[in-house]
Amino acid sequence: MASPDNKSKNKLRRYVRRAVWLSMLLFLLINIIAYLHAWRFTHSTDSKDAKPKLEETGWGKK
Repeated sequence: MASPDNKSKNKLRRYVRRAVWLSMLLFLLINIIAYLHAWRFTHSTDSKDAKPKLEETGWGKK
């Protein structure tokens, strides 16, 4: 039969292990989001999707 101290150590160890796994998962998720965000900023779009130059827009659209 396990002593009360051993049960509390196992419970603490389980919480720490879960916290470490959750932290690693969140770190990985944030890095994936940052990668996709940076990729979209560094790759240009098609010319039809690009905004017109300020000089080419009419007075009402400025």
